[in-house]
Amino acid sequence: MAARSDKEFHLGLAMSGAVSAGAYTAGVFDFLIEALDAWEKALAESTDGSVPDHRVGLKVMAGASAGAITAAIGALALIDANQKAVTKKNAKGEDFREYHLPKLYESWVLKPRLMEEGLSESFLLKNDDLDGPVKAGEFPENFTRTSGAPAPAKTDTPLIASLLNVTVLAEIARDALAVTAVRAQGSESGLTRRCAQGLG
Repeated sequence: MAARSDKEFHLGLAMSGAVSAGAYTAGVFDFLIEALDAWEKALAESTDGSVPDHRVGLKVMAGASAGAITAAIGALALIDANQKAVTKKNAKGEDFREYHLPKLYESWVLKPRLMEEGLSESFLLKNDDLDGPVKAGEFPENFTRTSGAPAPAKTDTPLIASLLNVTVLAEIARDALAVTAVRAQGSESGLTRRCAQGLG
């Protein structure tokens, strides 16, 4: 392969607020990373110069509301060494990429459940998050109340801070923020590696 250009195309993303439509923003971001990783792979394997040789670096991501959540989870997914693309078979038996960054897909698609699927599972329309104070040792793992804010007494009229069960949202946040191993330099394609370096 010929020497690559030293010029780098700097990419910045601004993601708008979109409430639950943030799942679509996450899907577009996931596909962008998949497409750019595929381009980097094709460039590494190219011997005839047919693939553009410029560099792309994702330097900044920002957003409002759902866009900010997607940007934050996306940044963590890029540096998380445990993030592996999920490929499945379609009806014709052909491989297709279902999602590239599992952390995004899990946070926006798999984990937010409106209805209870099993007796042991929590779901967004339950109200047991209002039953009592956070147990000792749960904060900050449990994001249902602000640290130091007293829980209402049993006789108080409960203050409804959210129409959705915040325990489920706390579980999603805890899992999305968890990174047990940081991606090593050179362990993935050039784009993912440079994104992780630029956002780190």
